[in-house]
Amino acid sequence: MISNRLFCFCRARGALLFPLVLLLLAGCSSSTSTQSSSSATATTTTLVASASSISSGGSLTLSATVAPTAATGTVSFYDATTSTTLGTGTLSSGTATLTTTALTTTGAHTITATYGGSSTYASSTSSSVSVTVGASSGTTATTTTLTASPNPATTSETVTLTATVSPSAATGTVTFYNGTSSLGTAPLSAGTATLTHTFSTAATDTLTASYGGSSTYASSASSSISLVVTAASSGSSTCGLQDATNSAYSTAAYVYDLTPKIRTIRYESPTGHTGHEDNDEGQASHPATDTGKTS
Repeated sequence: MISNRLFCFCRARGALLFPLVLLLLAGCSSSTSTQSSSSATATTTTLVASASSISSGGSLTLSATVAPTAATGTVSFYDATTSTTLGTGTLSSGTATLTTTALTTTGAHTITATYGGSSTYASSTSSSVSVTVGASSGTTATTTTLTASPNPATTSETVTLTATVSPSAATGTVTFYNGTSSLGTAPLSAGTATLTHTFSTAATDTLTASYGGSSTYASSASSSISLVVTAASSGSSTCGLQDATNSAYSTAAYVYDLTPKIRTIRYESPTGHTGHEDNDEGQASHPATDTGKTS
């Protein structure tokens, strides 16, 4: 009797617990589905500059608009010509602005804006905007050009970077860059600055040179050039040769003429028979006498 009651009790409790277990499983499944379907919302960034040309050191306002406008975070403004970050701005209603006087290098500048993203919005970068910077009042505009030699080069070669600044009377220094990394600085002499550098990694490098300007000459930056660097061939051998007049070994280069030397020698045998022999060394097999007869 007690056993039957206990069995009925367990069945009753099981009937109550079973729907609860189903509800718990359904809740877990729903939560997992929601988490796996969540992802950052795509964004677009648009950049506008307050002017297309300014004087060196002049004020320029950059405005970046990020869509959707609910996106939060910051926008970084980047000058690709000088490989520098001009500054950052915080988004407010989808817009971030930066006012800068950092554009001092004369010439065309390529500027972009990058939204860094957030936990719910993906990052994005704007199309580039070009701003031309002219010489400030009282200074002479300059231009800078860059060359590299040799190009292409190997990782074992020393490359000479040459920056030419015009007018050649300009004074000051030139800084050489590989991408955003400075390779070094060299002084101008008669309008030219040179720097030697060995590139240790095989790659295609993007090089630029930036003239810093002076009190009378405006700064300027070169256009970028590509330097192709390949890996140097590994290993080399030198053959040491014994000098006939010196017991020491020499690594000097020896050239041998290996062209066969063939000479035809006529001779006459003691029996009066005549004939000839060809010898690669240019020597007769049977030495001939002055009269052409062999001994």
